[in-house]
Amino acid sequence: MFAWELEGLKRLKIETIRWGSSYRVKVRGKTGKIVYVSNLSRPSDRKLVAKQYGISEDKLSTHLSSDYKADPKYCFYSGNHMETHIYENIQPGEFYDKLENVLNCQQKASKVNIAIGYILISKSDHTDESYFYPNTANASVFDKPVAINSKGDIRKKIISEIRAMELADRLKYTKSGYQRKAIVGFKICIYHRAMLSPLDILQFDDLEEYFKLAINVYTHDIESGKTERIRQLENNYDTINILSHEKHALYIKDIDMFLSKYQCPKCEWFSLPQRSYETTRKINVRG
Repeated sequence: MFAWELEGLKRLKIETIRWGSSYRVKVRGKTGKIVYVSNLSRPSDRKLVAKQYGISEDKLSTHLSSDYKADPKYCFYSGNHMETHIYENIQPGEFYDKLENVLNCQQKASKVNIAIGYILISKSDHTDESYFYPNTANASVFDKPVAINSKGDIRKKIISEIRAMELADRLKYTKSGYQRKAIVGFKICIYHRAMLSPLDILQFDDLEEYFKLAINVYTHDIESGKTERIRQLENNYDTINILSHEKHALYIKDIDMFLSKYQCPKCEWFSLPQRSYETTRKINVRG
């Protein structure tokens, strides 16, 4: 059951029953027996719910839509590679169940971060309050998005970690003139894997400056057995060496062994002995 469907059922005062990490609704099935449904995206299940609780199918569909905006506490936005779930005017204790339900609704592996919305009050004038919208730029729960590769990761990497931390410590604001009054909002940002596009080699300049690294990049032609260094930066930073092969970047663990070669004195080409390429690739290069 999706988060917006759960919110819609609450608006309609239809009781939901917790079932594991999701929710179900009690209805009377086609045979007259009591059954429980959870896939409200399925028209047949929606029809049973509408009949059981005496509402029209159109009204039920309206309230279960992800675009429904009547509840000021919840908003949902969906893009091509990212979705956000925003809860405002709620306390942290109310948020955990909502967070877990949202994450359990995901059908594919993704990365997750959470932003905090909060109210600051002036130390000199208590009528001076400011609300800060949940923003991952200055109030994110995690320093970087956390990968969710299994249902077990939801409690282990997300829920347990958040419960163990002091959320107020994640807020970044000038404490000289203001103090925190309350945490009142959350934004769940879910990044689908297709959004994590690869870096272009031109972006390595920014990586080097940010991480204080020198990145050397090599290519290898399997047919000719030749290896070429296509990028090198002379600086005093620690160096990492990468083999660019078929749109993958492979980390070269031991560059000296990798370049068991004869370098041409006039260009950047290396001749890699054919006999050692497969062995070298398996032992010394790891992705």
